[in-house]
Amino acid sequence: MAEEDVIPEHRPMPSSLQDTRQARAWEEDVIRDHRPLPSFLQDTKQAGEWFSAFVGRLSSKKCGREELAWLLGVPTVVLSEAIPSSADTLCIGSLLSDLTFVPCGAGCIIKGCREKLFLNGRKTTLCRDFHDGSSHAVVLVDGGTQEKFGEGDRSKTIRIARRNLQFAASVEACTMAAGWPSLHLLPKSQLEALGAPGSDPSRPTALRSVEEILGASSLKALPPHLRTAEAQGWVAATIARLVDCKGCCREELAFFFGVTGKTFGGVAIPPPSGAKLIGKTLEELGFVAQWSVVMVQDCPREDLNGRLAEIVEPCPAGQADVRVLIAEDGEDVWLARKHLRVLPSPGPA
Repeated sequence: MAEEDVIPEHRPMPSSLQDTRQARAWEEDVIRDHRPLPSFLQDTKQAGEWFSAFVGRLSSKKCGREELAWLLGVPTVVLSEAIPSSADTLCIGSLLSDLTFVPCGAGCIIKGCREKLFLNGRKTTLCRDFHDGSSHAVVLVDGGTQEKFGEGDRSKTIRIARRNLQFAASVEACTMAAGWPSLHLLPKSQLEALGAPGSDPSRPTALRSVEEILGASSLKALPPHLRTAEAQGWVAATIARLVDCKGCCREELAFFFGVTGKTFGGVAIPPPSGAKLIGKTLEELGFVAQWSVVMVQDCPREDLNGRLAEIVEPCPAGQADVRVLIAEDGEDVWLARKHLRVLPSPGPA
């Protein structure tokens, strides 16, 4: 039997990492156009390669194109159309409470609003990118916000709870079809203010300083092209969005930014919550930090069951297999997440 026909539980290499050249090619393909990027992300070959790799690592969060652009604070046109859209037509009919991201300009229908029953059924247009950390969405309402359709100021925005909005139309559909309020009703300055850092009160780090979010030690760990004042502001804003909206821990931030060390970020970033992970299998978790201590269980290789091991390299969310170093004899193996359970570091008490 050929070697490739055998698929053991303890695979020597996960499929996501088998072809390094293919992975590098994909990283390059995630960028459609570097030109709209700030200069510090495109002025040198190293800066461009770093940004492509950064986007590639962020893909483990299963973000769509528009959400990735929002997390990165860059125009959507920067990213390749090969990356699936965040507001796919398959999501139409879903409540915003069931979605993680819907871009500004998309259309929603008001459903189940109790405070103003007359608004139910009306079309709305999102005036700000909606993300998973938002409790409410800011919208323009077709026909205005008064009980009688067409009365009042049609350019007035209101906040609607995410549970009362049903995703109904993509940005493109809203632009082309009648009945959806146009964002042109809003002054450019108001639209910019709605999308500005710190404008969303549901983000706990929104009003923290660059120093509090980034921290001096993290700044020193960054590559040279990210050490200018402008670049520091971009890094801090990106970290804030990743923490507030994607629940990233310090170790995961270090992985995304490609820096060495166990942690990343300043005092505004919550400390690692290792105690909450103890006793869980890696199958129940997303990102798993390097050098986490685990125990092997229910593995087809019975000689490994009950043995302690350390995670050799960071394991991003979605990666099925984990590279571990078995204690005592130092065997380096790849094991499925379901066969590994987290223990207190540096080992059992």
